Amino acid sequence: MPDYFPPTRQIRQRRRTAWIVVGILAILAVIFVAFPSSLSPGKHPDQSSNGPSTTLALSHVVSTYEAVLSQYQAALAPPNAVIADATTDLAKQQARAQNDAAAYSAHESGSACAGNALNPGLYQSCLTSEQQTAASVLSDENVANDAAKADVSRQVAGVQQIEAAITALTQQLAGIPWPSSDSTAVSSLTRALGNYGGAYAQTATDLTNGKPISTGSAAIAAAGSAVATQLVNMATTLGIAPPSSPPTS
Repeated sequence: MPDYFPPTRQIRQRRRTAWIVVGILAILAVIFVAFPSSLSPGKHPDQSSNGPSTTLALSHVVSTYEAVLSQYQAALAPPNAVIADATTDLAKQQARAQNDAAAYSAHESGSACAGNALNPGLYQSCLTSEQQTAASVLSDENVANDAAKADVSRQVAGVQQIEAAITALTQQLAGIPWPSSDSTAVSSLTRALGNYGGAYAQTATDLTNGKPISTGSAAIAAAGSAVATQLVNMATTLGIAPPSSPPTS
């Protein structure tokens, strides 16, 4: 029987190295079969998956934001026109009613007939004429007051429509899948819109309680200015041009 010579340390090391090489080759073969795209030259893994989809997502966010902003701006035009027309007409109707009230008092008193006091026939005729004029003026005053009430109702409706448009914009912004990097700008704009809507809601309440629309004009202007600032901030954050005419009232 031939003698058995145990492998030397050098031979054992070579065998171990060979098994390691075989193992590495087997692992690389599995990776190449299972994930060929990850080994393709000249491409980062993110470039083939997350890269374009991220660009597409950001483009969708920007286009959606611009669309809802455009809708909001379009929604403001009709109620603002109604408010402007109602406010102008209200001033006319109030002046008309005040003039009628003064004229009614003068005609109803019959003071214009004092010069005919010594002539009963002329005096009575004068009083009758004055009372008829007073009745006509009173009727016109009532018409003016009714028109003024209708104008206030139109103001309330216009203000409420603007408040509704602000609420709709806020809800639409909440539905956009914003990147986390935009969260601060979105939160600031949402908060400013909330204050803006609140100013309009208070103005509607004031109008209902008989206060003029000018009562809330300062609050609306301040809140609108804050919204305009945040819209510019949003444009900067998204890398788009700021609105040339900020879509506030």
